[in-house]
Amino acid sequence: MRPLFEQLIPTVEALTVNQLTGRAEKAHLPASLVKEIERDAKWSAVSKQAVNLAAPQVAAKWLNKSGISAENQPELVLGTALATIFASHTMLLRKLDKLITSRPSAPDVTRPAEEGKP
Repeated sequence: MRPLFEQLIPTVEALTVNQLTGRAEKAHLPASLVKEIERDAKWSAVSKQAVNLAAPQVAAKWLNKSGISAENQPELVLGTALATIFASHTMLLRKLDKLITSRPSAPDVTRPAEEGKP
């Protein structure tokens, strides 16, 4: 279960930080305040370590209680990896969309009609 959470925990943290900073940006808060929110939104090292230690044990316990065998761990790790990739992709798409909409419009580069042709 540990590999599962080694992938999942940083992704969840990044998503929560991104959610908070995204809201701050939508509110048009000053960049310095957005950076402060980003810094404060990151999980403390102690909290991350506690989650890293406890989460695999708790997950294994609940999987056993629900009747899911440890032999299915690779499927869980794969599913989490794919979800992580999808979440990162979604975050990058949002960032790209934001960059595109904030970029000044490109000048019109259409060529003028040639003389004598419509």
